[in-house]
Amino acid sequence: MVSAGLLRSRPVDPIPSDDRLRKRHRFRVEVGTLIVGVVAAQALLLVVLGFWGAQRLLHDAGRAGHQSEHTRLQTEVKAFMEEATTAVRTLAVSPGQGSSARAEQRSAELIWALLAESPVLDNLYFAHHDGSLVGMQRHPAPLLRRIHREGAGLREVLEHKPQLERHDLRPAQRFATSHVETHPTRFDVHEMPWFTEATSSMQTHWTAVHALPLSGDLGITFSAPDALEDAQGRLDGVAAGDISLRHLEAVVETFSHAGAGESAIVTADRLVLARSDDHGAIRTLARPPAGDILEAALAADAAQGREGALLPFRGQDFLVRASDIPGTPWKLVSWVPEDALTSGLRRSLAQAGALLLLCLAVALLLSLWLSRRVTGPIEVLAGVARRIGRLDLAGLPGVDSPVEEIHRLDEALGDSARSLRALRKFVPADVVGELVRQGRTLEPSGEHVDLTVMFTDVQGFTGIAAEVPPQRLVPQLTEYFSAAAEVLVRHGGTIDKYIGDGMMVLWGVPRPEPDAAYRATLAALELQEVLEARNAEWAAQGLPQLHTRIGLHCGPAVAGVLGSAERLSFTAYGDTVNVASRIEAMNKELGTRILASDAVAAALHGRIALRPHGPVELRGRPGTWTLHEVVGPIDPQADAGRDRRQDRPTAAY
Repeated sequence: MVSAGLLRSRPVDPIPSDDRLRKRHRFRVEVGTLIVGVVAAQALLLVVLGFWGAQRLLHDAGRAGHQSEHTRLQTEVKAFMEEATTAVRTLAVSPGQGSSARAEQRSAELIWALLAESPVLDNLYFAHHDGSLVGMQRHPAPLLRRIHREGAGLREVLEHKPQLERHDLRPAQRFATSHVETHPTRFDVHEMPWFTEATSSMQTHWTAVHALPLSGDLGITFSAPDALEDAQGRLDGVAAGDISLRHLEAVVETFSHAGAGESAIVTADRLVLARSDDHGAIRTLARPPAGDILEAALAADAAQGREGALLPFRGQDFLVRASDIPGTPWKLVSWVPEDALTSGLRRSLAQAGALLLLCLAVALLLSLWLSRRVTGPIEVLAGVARRIGRLDLAGLPGVDSPVEEIHRLDEALGDSARSLRALRKFVPADVVGELVRQGRTLEPSGEHVDLTVMFTDVQGFTGIAAEVPPQRLVPQLTEYFSAAAEVLVRHGGTIDKYIGDGMMVLWGVPRPEPDAAYRATLAALELQEVLEARNAEWAAQGLPQLHTRIGLHCGPAVAGVLGSAERLSFTAYGDTVNVASRIEAMNKELGTRILASDAVAAALHGRIALRPHGPVELRGRPGTWTLHEVVGPIDPQADAGRDRRQDRPTAAY
């Protein structure tokens, strides 16, 4: 089909003279040269900036990927250590520890249960101040170990147990004793560093690496003192647990299994406790040898800080990162070849660069021909598209171009604008626009924020709906919501949703709102004033009056995009939202119109006159609450007017 613009009749110019041809040709050449020069300069700038940006992107992407993997490993190590320390702390604070036979049996059963649920621990035991000890050993064979003082010496009793991992047995069978060994022992808890450090400092303690009892493996011990004292005022005992270094080896190996990097755990003196590129249990502690990648990584970290470093090593660039392990005197170190993280992205950027150069060459060839016939209309349509993207749909301009594609694009944008004008009546266009401006992805997400929540509800609306015909009630309700929305939006509120005859309004999301509680309270007061004027008009028209109850609360909540893959909604949820809804409902019982929580009252800083009510109980909420009836703003220049507003009756419901 030929465009109507192409069939438009045009006057035929007379044959131009040679001078006019030369002038026109020279003018065209100059414009073409200018366009080619501008496009070429832009192309060169794009290539230079693109190359620079690609290098930055590669570096930043590699650093971000390494940081993510390092953080993941750090989290796993922290969880590993917390699992061990939790069992020891639980044993330390458990009641019933004692040296009597009955108390010792209860302690043994508790230790067995804790060790069974804590596979990271090799041994778990509780030692008393008198030198007695009861504990459970996992390796090389499950043993219940008891040490008692007999006169001037110590005797050790070893009870052999089934494997802790045998879940096919009942608990009583798994704790059964197969045979018992008894012999004297020189094991004195008062000579153990884990016992002496815990008793002297009265704090939890990680020991240096030492040989674990019986198994002989190198390991570390975490000890925690009992918080109670015995009858002589001494510390009652110490709980302790052993961790073999082979467990740490297994944890750091997860880093290399998940990616291309390696990791290690070292002490403050740079002694290696575990490293993923050296398989097998560590038998002796030593620093990494000179020229080793770990030794170079530690030196690079010490020189450049904890934000990560780029380490050239043997012709290859490595990303290095180190961080402290919380609760321990050790450090986690990881390193990964930069190319391992960025090779795929580098290939993609190279392909994109080649495609960019090709497109620029084509653009140079087509720019002269298309500049005058396409650039102008496209700029107009680009502006239209940008305005549509911002949901700015009022007064969009159109173009009348002889190019059929541009004409169809103009029609398509017009259709899009008309569809969006219809769609924005059903969705919160201001919320969508704000999310787009903030660069958020419109997919399910959420974050913790501090916000102010308002709930509104029309008093007695169920009865009004039953008495007033829909053809009269719907226009009135539309006018009510329009007036309310105008007030709330002007005060910075975001209407989250309409709930029948009520609304849920948010301050603080999706954009931060300074002094949100104060602005929400002002909005509530103005909303009541606007509705009073509207009620007078509706009463004159014979329509029912719509009295609104309002509840306000502020605090932390989770706000974000929720919904299904086909339909999403930006909303907030959490305890703050639930409390605001309960506060709104209390208006009915207290005979008030606007109620605010203590948190809102505190945020107002005395700028609004309030009348306290309470203590009251909120439905579904524990305890009692003090609520505040919002009376009006405090004007230092008009005390009399303020007093009259404060004394206004509140029992008109």
